[in-house]
Amino acid sequence: MRRTPCYLSALGLSAALTFSMSGLTPAAADHGDVPLPTYSPASAGQPNVGLPSGVRLERAGAQRTVAARAAARKSPWPTRKVTAVTVEDTTVDPAAAPAQQLASATLTQDVVRGTYNAKVRLRGTPSASTDSWVIVSFGKTDSDGYTCRTVGTEDSSTVYWRAYGSSVPNLIRRGAYMELKNFVSATAKKDQFDCAYAETWEVLPEDAPDGTQAILYSGRGDYSLARKYDKPRLKLTASKRANVTPGVWKTIKVKVRNANPRVTAPSVRVSVKGKKVTSRTVKLGKVRPGATKTAKVRVKVQRGFSSKAKIKVTTRSLARTRKLRLT
Repeated sequence: MRRTPCYLSALGLSAALTFSMSGLTPAAADHGDVPLPTYSPASAGQPNVGLPSGVRLERAGAQRTVAARAAARKSPWPTRKVTAVTVEDTTVDPAAAPAQQLASATLTQDVVRGTYNAKVRLRGTPSASTDSWVIVSFGKTDSDGYTCRTVGTEDSSTVYWRAYGSSVPNLIRRGAYMELKNFVSATAKKDQFDCAYAETWEVLPEDAPDGTQAILYSGRGDYSLARKYDKPRLKLTASKRANVTPGVWKTIKVKVRNANPRVTAPSVRVSVKGKKVTSRTVKLGKVRPGATKTAKVRVKVQRGFSSKAKIKVTTRSLARTRKLRLT
């Protein structure tokens, strides 16, 4: 990953750090020229959201992003959770203390709850003298294929906090380990990301002798996000045993309930499978969230049939079965 090495404003991040760390209210944003960074002392405040910013990607990262997008499009189900397990992708500043360097960072977006979570570990335990800004963000790849850009204005997909301090709501600090828990954001409610990153920075006083505004200590990224999908949860209710006579049709009632409160099960079909067993597939159509439908499946067996059969319910790529004993 290539980045502008020192100037925070080049990443659109400078204005984000001019806002107070004292609350959880999303920071207001102006899309015009971003102001210069304002120096902020170490704070044990709560996590906050910042302005959109861009992180430069290598072409290989962009190619992995394209592959991840294609994989996501193949699923017929909405996304439930997105996870980024980052890898080191920035040259660590040689002057950075271990406590200012990222050792690992895993970011999670819960689309159903609309929350961000992150588990971050530094290479050392931070102190007042080795503090830094910790920044985590999901983003979208720009059309140029090289930039992972965070999403949002007043409610951004970038969350940041100081590494040194005590635990506060939504943020656990325990030595070198930090965990952002259930941070609510409107941007987290949409499946819209294909890249993510974590970084450690320091904003310098405006009168810094060499004119440097900010220092990037370390960074990690992921451009092939893992997705878990929100699928229907089909529950079957039927008799465990059925008395059948070879050559005679038998009707078996099967109740199908969709226990997922959010996702509809489309094109639901019910049948009975087994050796020398014939059944008429019943098409139930859609089973909406929380709803139950009953299928009356007609079954006929031949002589020499197996007593071990199963009821099968399908909806697109999902299938559920239940054992049925034929006597």
